[in-house]
Amino acid sequence: MEASFVQTGGVRIGEGLLAFNASWPFAKLEVGDENLTLTCLWKKWTFAKRSIRRLSEHQGIVSSGLRIEHDVADYSTFFVFWSCGIAKLKCELEKRGSVVS
Repeated sequence: MEASFVQTGGVRIGEGLLAFNASWPFAKLEVGDENLTLTCLWKKWTFAKRSIRRLSEHQGIVSSGLRIEHDVADYSTFFVFWSCGIAKLKCELEKRGSVVS
């Protein structure tokens, strides 16, 4: 079991006018062998590897992020973790067996 990898960034949860946005440095993504854990301010979302349908690079206006598509019923369907180090994040995910498209 490899130690988890943590990256600081921003987050967008949900779509449209009611979306929640937080810029760097208010979000953290922890990459573990069995799950991803996203924290922002007082909230925490954990995605078990089996609940993640797809991980993909998401291009914003000025930055790149990691889109997390999942099947956790209680969570919003749209999650993007904004990262200044998307290449390092993708590498860490792929080391743990996840594919980032």
